[in-house]
Amino acid sequence: MCFSLGLPDEAAALSREMMLDRVGAIAAAIPLPVSADLQAGYGADPDEVGNTIEAAILTGRGPRIRRPSKRWFQQFPAALP
Repeated sequence: MCFSLGLPDEAAALSREMMLDRVGAIAAAIPLPVSADLQAGYGADPDEVGNTIEAAILTGRGPRIRRPSKRWFQQFPAALP
């Protein structure tokens, strides 16, 4: 997304709103599923990440959200439910 907007490819270069606007425009323009890297959910706590997920769903297509892999949980054991 950053490159398409002439921005450096780094998380800080693109706000949540800019990312979701761009994803929504792409999703509306094509009949195919769209995958977007939502960084770390654009949030420091679960509520903020939840707001990002909800906003992504409201782009019109809705993301396909999946549980992190077993490998992810091995790397971050404190995240285990």
